Amino acid sequence: MSEKNFNSYHVFFSADENYIKYVAPLICSIINSLDSSRDLGGFSGPSENARCKGGLRKKEELLRGFVFHILVNTEVRSETRIRMEKTCEVLSLRYPCRVVFHVVQDDFFFKNDIPLWKGNYQTYFRFFVGELVDKSVDKCLYLDVDMLVVGDVREHWEVELGQKTLMVAKLPKVFGAKYFNAGFIFFNLLRWREKGYREECLSYTKEHRTNDQVTLNNVVEKDEVLFISEGWDYCLQTPQSDGETLLEKGRDGVLENDVKIIHYIRPKPWACALDWFRRSKGKCFRYQNVMDLWWFNAVSTPVYSDDLLSEKIKINNEFSNRVFSHFGSLFFCKLFLKEKIRNRRLR
Repeated sequence: MSEKNFNSYHVFFSADENYIKYVAPLICSIINSLDSSRDLGGFSGPSENARCKGGLRKKEELLRGFVFHILVNTEVRSETRIRMEKTCEVLSLRYPCRVVFHVVQDDFFFKNDIPLWKGNYQTYFRFFVGELVDKSVDKCLYLDVDMLVVGDVREHWEVELGQKTLMVAKLPKVFGAKYFNAGFIFFNLLRWREKGYREECLSYTKEHRTNDQVTLNNVVEKDEVLFISEGWDYCLQTPQSDGETLLEKGRDGVLENDVKIIHYIRPKPWACALDWFRRSKGKCFRYQNVMDLWWFNAVSTPVYSDDLLSEKIKINNEFSNRVFSHFGSLFFCKLFLKEKIRNRRLR
């Protein structure tokens, strides 16, 4: 299916071979969160005879769907590619989607003296989105992998961006009124290419040795950034998540507030919560229900469900063992002290 002819919804992610299994649940959450009652992009179901205002929909309108682009630094194994394609094939029974892999070579960054960030260059891959699709594609969405989508992302393609280059989510005032997290970025590719922002971002990164987020916040002119509701990039385990009521659920189990995307900045759902216990001062346990939302979606992800369920069991076992080891040690230490005190009294 040609991106040029079918005006698809293009969504980008950056991952390596080990992280692709976490891209699959994110894609699953995007498809599962589509609002079937809304008519966005001329799609109402798989039937070619679906009716709309003015008569039957054209076949090409019904074929409009998602193209999920995974940016990697080396060719993935054929098994990984096949599994991701199968995942999208199953999800396409609900809404058309497919996956495309793009290799962004590390040599480019090394030769251009771009600094490593956390041991790799993946964080800079989002600078290249404008070159990885046909020039006729004028909009795309970039998402970090550590997210769960609970809202219909298609509505962003309905926004008239005009002279705005980026659409991003608001952050709490503690970060600054005009600062944004780079995990959710909706690109106006026409402006991004026209302004030459890819080259500007790479140049700034090289000179100032910054990561992608700092670079984007300093390079893209503020009057070219459109800020939308913070619910589109709810950053878990930052000052933003101090308000516990924001994540309360109603009787139907749905989040009551305007949260559309949960960004699991720390800890990651696939990591043991105890790894973040001290630094979060115990707050990580308050949001276990939000972690469970990620896992509920993950274990229902086509093709990857068994693998992810096994991983969840392993994490639970690790958590139990570490908690028992910690509190067990305290218990036996207390018994030892009591016995020691009793023996002194007997002397």
